[in-house]
Amino acid sequence: MKKYLIGTLILLTAIVGLIPAISAVAQNSISIQVSPSEIVQDSVTAGQSKQYTLSVDTAFPLVLEVAGLGQSLDGASQVLAAAQDILTQSCSSWITLDKSILNPGSEQDVKATLNVPANAQPGEYYASLYFHTQPNTDNGTAIITGVLVPLIVDVNTSSFTPTIDIHMNSLDISNAYVGKNIKIITTATNIGNVMFRNARVTTAVKNSSGQIIWEETSDISGSTLFPNYPRRVVSTFSGIGLTPGNYTAISTVKTEDGEPIGATLTKDFQVSQPPAIPGIPTLTGPGESTVPGPVINTLSPTLSWSSVSGADSYNLVIRSEPYNGTDKVFEYPGVTGTSLTVPAGKLLSGAKYVWELTAVNVGGESAAAKMYFQTPATVSTTLTTGGVTNITSTSATLTGTLTSKGGFSQVDVSFQYGISNSVLNSSSPIINRTSPGPFSAVLNELSPDTIYYYRAKVQGSTGEPVYGSTLSFRTQTVPPPTSTQPSNTPLKDYFLPLIDESSLTSADGTYLNALDKSGCEVSVTGASGNIKIIAGRYLNEPQAAVAFSTGLVDGGTGKSGIKWVGVRIDGTNSGMARVTLHYSDTEVKDYDLASLFLAYLNGGSWRRATNTTVSATNHTISADIPVVRLTGTVIGMGGTTSKKTSAVIPVGPIGDNPTQNPPAVVGMPWSMVGIIVGTIFIVGVVVIVIELNRRKRIVGNQDFEAPYNRE
Repeated sequence: MKKYLIGTLILLTAIVGLIPAISAVAQNSISIQVSPSEIVQDSVTAGQSKQYTLSVDTAFPLVLEVAGLGQSLDGASQVLAAAQDILTQSCSSWITLDKSILNPGSEQDVKATLNVPANAQPGEYYASLYFHTQPNTDNGTAIITGVLVPLIVDVNTSSFTPTIDIHMNSLDISNAYVGKNIKIITTATNIGNVMFRNARVTTAVKNSSGQIIWEETSDISGSTLFPNYPRRVVSTFSGIGLTPGNYTAISTVKTEDGEPIGATLTKDFQVSQPPAIPGIPTLTGPGESTVPGPVINTLSPTLSWSSVSGADSYNLVIRSEPYNGTDKVFEYPGVTGTSLTVPAGKLLSGAKYVWELTAVNVGGESAAAKMYFQTPATVSTTLTTGGVTNITSTSATLTGTLTSKGGFSQVDVSFQYGISNSVLNSSSPIINRTSPGPFSAVLNELSPDTIYYYRAKVQGSTGEPVYGSTLSFRTQTVPPPTSTQPSNTPLKDYFLPLIDESSLTSADGTYLNALDKSGCEVSVTGASGNIKIIAGRYLNEPQAAVAFSTGLVDGGTGKSGIKWVGVRIDGTNSGMARVTLHYSDTEVKDYDLASLFLAYLNGGSWRRATNTTVSATNHTISADIPVVRLTGTVIGMGGTTSKKTSAVIPVGPIGDNPTQNPPAVVGMPWSMVGIIVGTIFIVGVVVIVIELNRRKRIVGNQDFEAPYNRE
């Protein structure tokens, strides 16, 4: 059976959410490398399990997924989401990965296991392993970078008969004018049960007398037709020397040996004289028809013109002084409207330019209309400070709008804030923007019932920052404490902010990444169904019946745990959840790393999570927690301090999980503390009484013996 080898593919797309179809481009130096680059030409049997090991080098954190494998009209391989991966020849549901995420690193092994169902029918099956970054969103567009590894296997080849058949979908003609390149477009589908490799298309043109005046055989792009995916082939026939009249196009798909496959399509068409070349456009600005033109107030102007009768599109060019052919700084052919905004970064400050526009149709291209203009010496970025939303006692969301990037290709926006109108000494994280629009930032760890002042800030790559107006807001007062956290209470009542939420159709291998390193990461295995994972960060230890530890050396606050997070999993109550928390060096600087542990609140008592691992390299701690316990549960991270001057004695019922091995450290119950203190007190009293009686006997003896000692 003939096979098609597909290389590793790098994907760059602007699609948010599920990926219905992502076309692929060739692998490059984008710092994601996978070996092997394909898993193909592999024969398996029904009921067989087989494992493949891939080595991954990545400079980015990656999400690992199994998806369908398809093909675009032009032959590019595609990643198919579940909704589109519906063909019987898909084997994506047979494959599992041992990892759902991958941190940056070299030569990291990923194991893909193929479990062929016992009732699998003989045939050729397709899937893809899709390793990609999280969407990098800017102004509503998400950029995903990833690698596609095709996986193609044959099941029970000895009892499988491969077939190839072609259905001719359509034959279309465009640009049928005298003296022009006439395009003959063939669309065909492989309706066989295997890939059709080295396919070719023969197209021909007959005149009205039935005589063939042109014929061409060409390879289909990529040379391979996937089953059930239509492919498009464009052949070009020169109309030079033709006369107006009626003609017939003929198209046939053939093997590499020239054997026709499927039916032959024919289509009659008419060749006519091309339309007249359109007139010269009328430009409306900005600029003037004489050099050097006016100074405009932006480095990203919108160029406008009037519609030209008979024009199909317009070609636009911008040149810098001295306006020669080699001075081209921007070109945009095929504009279909009557205006175009120059992208940021194309024009420089304090420079002189001319923009030229021609009108185009199939008859030809008009002469150019021109306008000259100058850019300002400096251009300021502008923005406005917006309102505040989601105000609580300890957090708030600030909003702003970037109205102009000031000619920079990228600017940094953020907020400054503080409790004094004259001293805004705190800043939100920086957000990179490549286009104007709204932005926001969440402030955490604010003081309750406090007035805060804030303003928006924008900074270009050079020059001074620009600020919006200063506004203010007041945080809410602290709500009354709650003695316990009921398992059915909404999680949002106990931690701020609700960082991220994800609805998933399957929990196997799913992964939810919080928006910053203070959040938690959850990987669920062994569960199934419609799972919803919600994860967020507690700003302080939540109110609970039992404190995590006494915190005797940090003011008796009862909050000496390193950090707190909240996790809720809806839709299942089976399996184990692998919970991973990031920590910083500052958070654990006084702690022995080997003593770090995770505990979860269960019915007023803390239970230690099992199978704890700590990675000092990745700054993470991971442990297993039963999914049935994660119903809006508080999770705490603690440990033993490494400095004797700041030792913390854990107290309260921090017990081991009764279904697991005993923990390394068990907290000292309050009752035990009381017994020890009481015992010490009683022993002290007894010692004092004994000492007093001894002294009394000594004094008594001295009084009795005194007469014998007198002289």
